[in-house]
This record gives sequence, structure tokens and C-alpha cells, in this order.
Amino acid sequence: MFEEKIKIVVLLGTLKVGDGPSNTDELVDNLLKHFNEYGTEMEKFRLANMNIPVGLGEKMSDDDDWPKIADALRKADIVIFATPIWWGGQSSLIQRVMERMTHFDESYIMTGKSDFYHKIAGLIITGHEDGVQHIVGNLCNFLQWLGFVIPPESVAEAWTKMLKKGE
Repeated sequence: MFEEKIKIVVLLGTLKVGDGPSNTDELVDNLLKHFNEYGTEMEKFRLANMNIPVGLGEKMSDDDDWPKIADALRKADIVIFATPIWWGGQSSLIQRVMERMTHFDESYIMTGKSDFYHKIAGLIITGHEDGVQHIVGNLCNFLQWLGFVIPPESVAEAWTKMLKKGE
């Protein structure tokens, strides 16, 4: 076992507000059960339940939840972006996260050091097959520019047909 617990942060991009069922959340919970076997420390942010205003800075308003998320991202060893497919693209909440992470890129440009060097990124994508490769391309491109490590086969995808069958 590891001396320190591995810290995992999940950014859950379901558009369903509250704690109701979500295919993406179901897949995330399944993954977290497996990680739990290794004694990891996990934090899941259900973005639909949070206040994340439009903007590029680290704090855009007094009630902005982004600083809490940004702090968790800095402390994480592994970051999972979980999104349903909506009209061929990632959810608007994951897009908002990408936009808000711009301040990390600006810091990297100014200092030459990324907060995300040596951190692992992974993706969970649910929906129809219309957009998986497009979303993987967008997110992996974005993540590598921020300094994340993207291991082979670090994308889990589930299509509606699979979810209905319970696969």
C-alpha cells in the first residue's frame, strides 16, 4: 500500500440538479467503488448543484464555489472529468470548468510551472456514440496543455444501449 492516500477528484458534469439518478453519476460511483478498494481519498463535485459563475478568474463572486474546486484540483493526484454527451459535445458544466481552469494556464504561462504536472487525468463519457471521440479529443487536448498525464485507455464510455442492459 501507499504511505499517503491517493487523492481523487471527480468533476461530475451531469445536468441533473439534486441527487437524482444520472447515468454518468452511476458510472462514476462504480469507478469510485473500485478505487475505494485501494484506500483512496475521493471527492466528487456534482457541478449542477454548485454555483460556478461565468468567468476566467479564480474567484468571480462572493458565493463562487470555484475556489473550493480549484483547491481540490491542486491537491489531487487523479482528476476524472465525467460528462454526458449533449448534441455531440461535453456538457455545458464541463465546458464551464474548462473555461474557469484558464487561470491555471495563465499561471503556467507566467511561472513556467503547471499545478498539474504529474497529475493523472481520466474521462468518463456517457450517452450515444455520437461524440465520444470528439469529446475525448477536446478534453485530452485541453488537459495535456495544462500538464496532466493522460495514460493509455484512461477513458470509460457507456452508451445508452449498454446502460439499459445493465452492462
